[in-house]
Amino acid sequence: MLALSALNGEINNMMATTFGHSTLYLFIIAALMKLSDIGPFGLRLTSAIAGALTVPALYVLTRHMFNVRTAFVAAALLAVSHLHLHFSRIVVAGGIQDALFATIAFYFLLTGLERRSALRLVLSALVMGSHVYIYMGARLVILFIPVYILALLLVEPKTVKENAFNLVAFAVMLLILIIPMGVWALDHPADFMARANQVGVFQSGWLATEAVKLNQTQQHILLNLLLQAFLTVNYYPATGFYNSPLPMLDFLSGAIFMLGIAYSLYHVFDRRHLLLQGWFWSGVVVGGALVVLPAIAAYRILIVFPAVCVFVGLGLDRLIEFALPSRTALNRLLQVTLTLVFIAVVSFGNARAYFANYGPSCLYEDWGTRFASYMGEALGKAGPSYKAYLFGYPRIWYGIHPSVDYLSGRIPITDIKEPLRAPTNLLKPGENGIFFFTPEREKELTFVQQAQPGGQVRQIYDCKQLMLTVYQVGGTGP
Repeated sequence: MLALSALNGEINNMMATTFGHSTLYLFIIAALMKLSDIGPFGLRLTSAIAGALTVPALYVLTRHMFNVRTAFVAAALLAVSHLHLHFSRIVVAGGIQDALFATIAFYFLLTGLERRSALRLVLSALVMGSHVYIYMGARLVILFIPVYILALLLVEPKTVKENAFNLVAFAVMLLILIIPMGVWALDHPADFMARANQVGVFQSGWLATEAVKLNQTQQHILLNLLLQAFLTVNYYPATGFYNSPLPMLDFLSGAIFMLGIAYSLYHVFDRRHLLLQGWFWSGVVVGGALVVLPAIAAYRILIVFPAVCVFVGLGLDRLIEFALPSRTALNRLLQVTLTLVFIAVVSFGNARAYFANYGPSCLYEDWGTRFASYMGEALGKAGPSYKAYLFGYPRIWYGIHPSVDYLSGRIPITDIKEPLRAPTNLLKPGENGIFFFTPEREKELTFVQQAQPGGQVRQIYDCKQLMLTVYQVGGTGP
């Protein structure tokens, strides 16, 4: 609905924020909707594009950092991951955009530092600055950069000193790009920090309240939150906006991930591993441990999922190289075979988990959200010539789910809150009407039919369970 507001000219400031989203992102969604359709496809197209582009971007970054096998495994895992697939197919927050922008920005940053290239560092700043106008993950990336440069100054002082001018160019470009958003943030601090104030453990007061409630120290709770955020990768189910029974990684990838992150941590004084570790842990801490209930909100740290895939690729690469050193043609053939077998197993497992098990299960979102989607779709197909009535109170009522207005084209619905106990005429002569009933109030359909006869009844099921009953009077029928 916000994107439609941008499309209709109701939102006209691209350098602002709303509900944590930067408004420019809304304009991009609106443009794609205008080019395709005002419906689920057009709305979700931005996520699909970002999710798809992250795959080759990760391959390029990982190949530069390590080798072809690591890059191939990381990119392949990202491509088939049930988590990445899911959030590439819906519009929730902007985590899928964060993953793309962070991957590209870090590629230009690392290659710029290594090649002493002002152009590449400026390109990195350009990507980061543009990211600010998409979603909040940009703030994490920008805060991480000075920390990374300072750490690099300790482990590779020559690299930083020889890039002194290039880093100044990087900082100037980044500053120029973020000034408009900075002005907005200064003028509207509550809006700019809305999401952080809502879900941050410090800002919301949650940590202090929880410490008193559980009679534990804040430090103990923070350590537990950090553990939860880390285990979101391979233990806790990805619940938020997904309701998946699986964590980010499947079991096999999760085991290899532990090897990869341990190997990388051992080599953390290498600039590549330093960047990878910083990318991962900054996201886990800031996007996970410092927000309320990290164990159920894997979507909040989608920005680190490309790094997670790199750890898996790195772990498999080191394991294969250790078991089968590439000194003979046979060993090299076996290495390729094992790599392909791993990708095949992971691909099959993720595809089955998402498309065969999860997809038909009706687990995506709660009952009310699903009911609203069915109702909005049916009302949109009926069209604005129909007067709409909802018999859903007290379980559901019009106005809770804006998705109804999006799918219907803003056709209003009248709630019938009190149960009907006799035939009641709700339509004027010649009017078209469409009536929606929850299963609990389906018995009232009889009274509606008696007062407005001649309509057609349709029942909509969700995983073999009756979701709603639709009675449509007039027009061409459902």
